[in-house]
Amino acid sequence: MSFIRTSAAWKFTLAAVLCTGLLPQIAAAHTWDVAAKIGVGIPVGSLSDGYDPGLGLSLATTRWFGPRVGLRFGGAGNLLGGTTNGIPDVTFWHYDVGPEFDLLPPANKLMLHGNVGLGGTTEQASGGNSATDFTLNFGLNLEYPLNEYFHLMGGPALYMVFADKTQYIMPITVGFRYLFAD
Repeated sequence: MSFIRTSAAWKFTLAAVLCTGLLPQIAAAHTWDVAAKIGVGIPVGSLSDGYDPGLGLSLATTRWFGPRVGLRFGGAGNLLGGTTNGIPDVTFWHYDVGPEFDLLPPANKLMLHGNVGLGGTTEQASGGNSATDFTLNFGLNLEYPLNEYFHLMGGPALYMVFADKTQYIMPITVGFRYLFAD
């Protein structure tokens, strides 16, 4: 499983670099951004009985319709290890869409963004079994702008996966947001 986790990290890094390099041409006529984060995915509730914390990754883009409201398209992965040899490692792939809000007045140097998303999660066990279920997620990001286009960011999220038994995963991640302005 460590090869899969390493492979996923390289794929995520490559996707973040490509998005940062290629999206300016695609999004030049709009106000868009791309955000990439990495950190730890923490199983919560009954999911924590069988799984240890693992790698958490996310990649999202937001189309801003004004200075404080946008539509966010997101994807994330949480790679969790089984607590014993009898429990296989599992990867949760999340994908969602929903509003993103700037929660503090624009005059502040620090920014606080919140998002809500509806979507799905595909759960893949290392044994090859997979299932896809409806997901609701919430996220908060504290951001510090380094310049007009590049922000450092970090914060928690919560994914509620509505499988046979509701599963909760709370990634805590840090990363960057790159803004494409008009």
